[in-house]
Amino acid sequence: MLLACFVVMGVQARAQFFVTGPLVDSGSRTFTLNVTDDGIITDLDVRLSILHPNMHFLTVVLTSPLGTKVSLYNGLLVDSGANMQDTLLNDQAGNGAIGTGNPGSITLTAPFAGEFKPYESSVPGGPNKYHLSTFTGEHSAGTWTLRVSDNQPDLLIGQLYGENTGLTWGDGSPVLGTQLFLTTDPSPVPEPQQYATAAACLLLLYSAVHRARKRRKLAPCAAR
Repeated sequence: MLLACFVVMGVQARAQFFVTGPLVDSGSRTFTLNVTDDGIITDLDVRLSILHPNMHFLTVVLTSPLGTKVSLYNGLLVDSGANMQDTLLNDQAGNGAIGTGNPGSITLTAPFAGEFKPYESSVPGGPNKYHLSTFTGEHSAGTWTLRVSDNQPDLLIGQLYGENTGLTWGDGSPVLGTQLFLTTDPSPVPEPQQYATAAACLLLLYSAVHRARKRRKLAPCAAR
């Protein structure tokens, strides 16, 4: 008989959407996302789907439930242009960061369709707050916030697109929506619980061995 007592641990990946809502002209709008599944973050990416006629005026900041802030985008560092067309921000992106003007970065106009590093994440030795890896090691559960600021009073009202808008961009491609991509390991088991689990496994093993020995003693002798 083989007795196994173990806990399956594995990496979990999930994508969750922020809600659709209007931006504020010459002000900030904070969008919230409540993540219920907990785990330790090992990787995090963000997709931004923003409608605005001049991305030069916008900044975007992501804040974790722990309060860690990462600057995702700074429009002051780019040329003018409309929209963030499902722009995927990823520390491992093949393209550089949008518009930093630093080595390895890309200065270009919106709509930034494709995959890029977050703003200034490509700066050698630069401040870590511009890396999505800043969130590594934190718990995923809780309220995440995305603050989109319009820094110019121009009467131009933008929109953050979320899930299932049913809309399309100017080139006819569907709007994918603003998403948070989380890759996590399960939360570590607290030490007292680890000890309790180990004790329960040892008890099961002892009981199984004891029953096996008892059955051997009671088994009738084979006829010769």
